[in-house]
Amino acid sequence: MTEHDQRLFSDSIEGWSPDPGDPTRWANTVRIDTVADYQAHSISGITPADTVYADHGAHRYLVEIDTHYKPDRPGPYPVRLTRVDALRLAAAVLAAVDDTFNAATVGALRPAEATELLAFVDEVADRLAVLREHAEADGGTRPMTDPTSEEC
Repeated sequence: MTEHDQRLFSDSIEGWSPDPGDPTRWANTVRIDTVADYQAHSISGITPADTVYADHGAHRYLVEIDTHYKPDRPGPYPVRLTRVDALRLAAAVLAAVDDTFNAATVGALRPAEATELLAFVDEVADRLAVLREHAEADGGTRPMTDPTSEEC
């Protein structure tokens, strides 16, 4: 994090460990932050195509994902994603969760786990609905057009 960064949202999720009591097998934690006021002009590789995004200038809004064994201890290589790339990651995570149901030996859930999963499916659906509202209010259309085309 630089002196220009401001964290707007932060959450962390502790990973699974086969033996949480063994310090050599502690689960890592995934920390997710929204980083604002990142000085994007200092990033090499900004192209004219990037200027179609509202946050292409000095105030870039990024989603930062970091892993370490403690949520308050930053890792050496956090990943900063644009809003679109963060949603691509979310779609990949959801696809991976779905894929766990396709394994013949793992697919079924116990009722308590199924109930917990449905609660988070509802939370994901609610967050997606809000994101859809933001995108549509900003003039987004479905199916998505190429953001670099002149029609946008």
